[in-house]
Amino acid sequence: MASVEKRPDGKWRARYRPVPGGRQIARHFSRKIDAERWLTEQQSRVNRGDWTAPELGRITVNEWAETWLASKKTLKGRTYTSYESVWRTLVKPRWGDTRLDRVTHGEAVRWVAELTERGLSPSRITQALLCLKQVLALAVLDGRLARNAAEHVKPPRPRKAEPRFLTHEQVHDLAEACGQYRVFVLTAAYTGLRWGELRALRVKRIDLERGRIDVVEAMPERSLELDTPKNHKRRTVPIPGFVVDELEKHVQAKGPDDLVFINSAGGMLDNTNFRRNIWNPAARSIGLDGFTPHDLRHTTASLAVSAGANVKALQRLLGHASASMTLDVYSALFDSDLDAVAERLGKAAEDWLRTRRAKVVGLDARRVL
Repeated sequence: MASVEKRPDGKWRARYRPVPGGRQIARHFSRKIDAERWLTEQQSRVNRGDWTAPELGRITVNEWAETWLASKKTLKGRTYTSYESVWRTLVKPRWGDTRLDRVTHGEAVRWVAELTERGLSPSRITQALLCLKQVLALAVLDGRLARNAAEHVKPPRPRKAEPRFLTHEQVHDLAEACGQYRVFVLTAAYTGLRWGELRALRVKRIDLERGRIDVVEAMPERSLELDTPKNHKRRTVPIPGFVVDELEKHVQAKGPDDLVFINSAGGMLDNTNFRRNIWNPAARSIGLDGFTPHDLRHTTASLAVSAGANVKALQRLLGHASASMTLDVYSALFDSDLDAVAERLGKAAEDWLRTRRAKVVGLDARRVL
């Protein structure tokens, strides 16, 4: 039974029983109209089937986030660490002490604006917003919230950096400038392996006779635990002949389980130290200031397309999840394909026009005879 009644103290009490035989829920209002509106809203939720027990949403975001983080334990180590870091540094300080049912759309919008004003990158803000959305979405699935207040909050527009590509000459200049890491640069530029795949690469994964590298594991930065490659996909990539020759000499004194590329102390490569001590000075010395090791992967794509690789071949080479992802990043590299399509379409149209004219001339000739 639902009702709105005036109490002796002048307040209006709205009450209803969401489940037959269940406990009664009531709230008090100063105005009768507010009590009626609230009661109507609660009854509508019950009728739609999205009513939730109010007490379930009264725990803090921080308390519920423990369950959300537990749901991420099945992810790859680096991915879980990334989620945990974003939660701890950006989401928890703002929302940790807030009750689940007190998170509002407006407050979430203001939070995104505050992060932008602090100078955080669009990608970092997007990650933080995604964490909050996922925490609330899980609460909805668990019946603690009727809706996700942050669901329709828009992240800032990303600043998309244009990929940088090197020519063959620039690749070799950079390789020479990197000294003892010359073979590392050549391998990265002509195979497209990711940084984590290169630092985990062992001699036994290289088939010098076939000119192939089996990419089966990776060592993410700031980690000493082997992991699978991105997207969990094992792949085999081809090695150009001249790089095979370089690698053959490079690994000659190494055993099958030895790392192919190591630092000057004989340990595993570290991105920060490598860039500071080797990469950045070398790139700067040949006029490539700001060029990053990851840009060598873009270079692989550019050189492969120039050599005639199609989208599917490039996807397999780079280990992308789909060909559409490859096109999202490297669509500009295939502009020459569009020129070729236009040329073939034009030629087909011209052939048809010549055939049509010949038929018309033949018909006219028969009429004269």
